[in-house]
Amino acid sequence: MPNNYEYFRNAALVLVGSGTAKQRLIDAYNQHLCRVEEISLPEQVRRDFNEFADPIRQCRKTGNMTPAEVLVRKMSEPEAVKQAQAIVDMFVALCGRRPVGLELVENSRQTADDFDQVPAFLSRA
Repeated sequence: MPNNYEYFRNAALVLVGSGTAKQRLIDAYNQHLCRVEEISLPEQVRRDFNEFADPIRQCRKTGNMTPAEVLVRKMSEPEAVKQAQAIVDMFVALCGRRPVGLELVENSRQTADDFDQVPAFLSRA
């Protein structure tokens, strides 16, 4: 049986897929995030999730459109992107990790000659 981690992971995978940000956000919620068990989320993630999901839950279904479709279609594209970023941030928090930037780590054993050699896969480009 899937758990919250898997729901957020699968939602994040939908968010990085193809389509518009709005459609990906709708799909992420309808296919995965609507199943999240809020009570078992860490406090901060629960607050953030409720901030995201409460407006959807309060929205009424219109015609064939789900509440998520109704609400997200009213958003601007930048608003949808912001919501998608919030979902990814919640997933990262749920993983217990913070996103880290890349760092340049100096390797004292490297010499200038090491950088003169072009790897084979680059020399064919």
